[in-house]
Amino acid sequence: MKKTILFVAAFSALFIVAFIPVKRNIVGTWLITYKNGNTVKLDIRTDGTIKADIPAEHFTVIGNYKMKGDVFSVTDSTCGVNYWGKYKLRFFGDDSVYSEAIEDSCLGRKSTVDKMTLIRIK
Repeated sequence: MKKTILFVAAFSALFIVAFIPVKRNIVGTWLITYKNGNTVKLDIRTDGTIKADIPAEHFTVIGNYKMKGDVFSVTDSTCGVNYWGKYKLRFFGDDSVYSEAIEDSCLGRKSTVDKMTLIRIK
């Protein structure tokens, strides 16, 4: 009887833990590589700022971000600091994430990030 109660308790605890969503961390350095070989490096910082380096265009973009659940909101210097775009993120472990636009009419930013896989640089 004790074994049965212990088994049920352990199974219940595992069942509950299995459905607690894992909080993923977007903070870090990420790389987007496009089909033509061009890349964009994103530095996402703990202070809510983001920096994108675009080597092919010799261009750097700075901005701010917010993360709520799996929604990543971002604003930047080229689109206007008061204009936010929203992206749904799907993490594949801690080292890669897929980004898909929810809403963003800033075409430059959207073409850079929408439907892209970001790979964490270690």
